[in-house]
Amino acid sequence: MGAVVELATALFLLVEHWLVELLWEEIPHQLGGFRFYTLLICTLGGLLVGLGQHFLGDWPKPMKEALEDVRTNGEFDVAHVPHGVVISLVSLSFGGALGPEAALIGLAGGLGTYISRQLKMSAQQAYALTYFSVSGALGAFFRSPLGSAALPLESDDGTELPRTWTMIPGIFAGLAGLLVTITLAGDTLGVTYDFLPYAAPRNGTDLLIAIPFGLLGGLLGAGFLWVHDQLHHRVPSQISSKIVRGLLGGLLLGLLGTFSSLVLFSGQTGMNDLFTKGAEMGGWLLIVIGLAKLLAVALLVTTGWKGGEFFPMMFAGAAIGMGVAYLIPSVDPMVGAMATMAATTAAMLRKPLAVVLLVVLLMPASLLVPITVGAYVGTAVTMPRTSNK
Repeated sequence: MGAVVELATALFLLVEHWLVELLWEEIPHQLGGFRFYTLLICTLGGLLVGLGQHFLGDWPKPMKEALEDVRTNGEFDVAHVPHGVVISLVSLSFGGALGPEAALIGLAGGLGTYISRQLKMSAQQAYALTYFSVSGALGAFFRSPLGSAALPLESDDGTELPRTWTMIPGIFAGLAGLLVTITLAGDTLGVTYDFLPYAAPRNGTDLLIAIPFGLLGGLLGAGFLWVHDQLHHRVPSQISSKIVRGLLGGLLLGLLGTFSSLVLFSGQTGMNDLFTKGAEMGGWLLIVIGLAKLLAVALLVTTGWKGGEFFPMMFAGAAIGMGVAYLIPSVDPMVGAMATMAATTAAMLRKPLAVVLLVVLLMPASLLVPITVGAYVGTAVTMPRTSNK
């Protein structure tokens, strides 16, 4: 099932890749350079997103809601999968500071649900098939079959993995999806990072250093959730038109992207600039870029742009953590970046185990301790928010 679903999700990612190259490389090259191109293309994207929201509806669901559907219901709204694919492709290709995870979960889960209905499966079988579909898609995208199997299962408080009997076949689904992606796309969809050199000290000081950076990431995640909630409650009441909201989101994204191109897109590829150019940019600029990324994500999600927050939160956390580390000479920038990155992402998702399993295969294994500490400390910062509900 993971291999079958990945045929569709790989096609989605390849189409997105082609559109990004067309809009951000080929057309600007033909125009010979245009000073306000970023502002223009992002605003146009906002208009198209608004039109899509108006005529096609509010699809796909946010990643957290979609994952909760897998965890509790094991079923998706199949009828609106094409709508979600169209709006997601527009959002991502026009520079949205979001990742494709939400679209991939909706696409994969929708296919799994559709097949289970056609085969007239029982509720338990339908849940398993949908879960395997999502694991296959996420395993290929994140390059982490372990993390993709845990992400849909781990509860929001990070303490429960229900139905763990599905994890083993879920891991195989993720492996199958990853194999199909490598076979079809090769290195087209992969990202290679030029990490800064790092050697873990024997005295364990990085464990202690990771704790305050984990707290920093947790506060960033909590701040993001607060800003998101404030915008979510106020913007729709002030601007009723979905078209105007989408247009506003595109305009604001264009302004932020004009300040720094690193604010655009998910940050999956832009993260390499943090490792190769971070020292040159300096601590304060890295912090400002990270905060601008968080603001862009909150604005886009509120104004109807569609995509996942996982990679943008990773990028923002890494940028801010690295920036703070550069301002403190005794702190290794990789420790600050990894601990804050894991903490920011885990605080937003409240799934620390899944975040560790996903991040550790994307980043150097030698940084497992700062990543793990950051993820669990960051989640602890936002945990009272969950228990108060």
